[in-house]
Amino acid sequence: MITVKNKPRSAASVTAALLLIAITLLSFIGCSERTVSFDGIPQYVCDTAASYVKDYFQNYRSDLCKVSDWRITSLELIHTYDDFDGRKLDAYCVNFDLFSEDLSKMPMAGGMFVAEEVGNGGWFCPDYRNMHYLIFEGEKFLLSIGSNDSQPGNELFDSELQDALDRLSETQDITEMQRQSDKTAEYRLELAQYEAILKEQTAELAQYKAMLKEQTAELEQYKAALKEQAAELDQLKEALTNKAP
Repeated sequence: MITVKNKPRSAASVTAALLLIAITLLSFIGCSERTVSFDGIPQYVCDTAASYVKDYFQNYRSDLCKVSDWRITSLELIHTYDDFDGRKLDAYCVNFDLFSEDLSKMPMAGGMFVAEEVGNGGWFCPDYRNMHYLIFEGEKFLLSIGSNDSQPGNELFDSELQDALDRLSETQDITEMQRQSDKTAEYRLELAQYEAILKEQTAELAQYKAMLKEQTAELEQYKAALKEQAAELDQLKEALTNKAP
């Protein structure tokens, strides 16, 4: 039997491994957490855009393409609806790029194009420009719409927006119904628990009443015995009195 012993790693190899791990972690953190800001754009819109693009990037990384970073290239208010079915809405357009470490392996389709080459890799636009829209009502983010053949304010986009809002309202209604159903189920469970406690306490009360009844009967017996003993004592006293000279 041959035993193979592992050679101890050198300090240099260990340091290199640690540096590689640290770089990987920093790269991941850098891609995931960052602050985005654009002049004239409210920060809540910037934060929503960053979250939207980060989610897009993370989903894109699940493909065979090697994509390692993202950036927002522009964010602007495209249109304001002063009265969209009784609601005031703001539509923001966000454009962004993703970074591929090897553009030669990146299949370009649809509106995709290379925005900036960096060595063998570079930044590329994964979709048509000006097709990702974020819809807000005040500071509340409602939904996103992707459209490369229409934009906020024209009939086609507005129809898509109305459909999306209707679906959102239906989803919210279903969610609210589910929440109410869950709340009702929770109340029913609590009620069943209270009923079980009440039943247990009622059984204990019946036991206490039975014990009290038993003790009352014993007390009556003691009283009767005491009364009998008192009568005997009176008889004895009377007998002693009669015998006295």
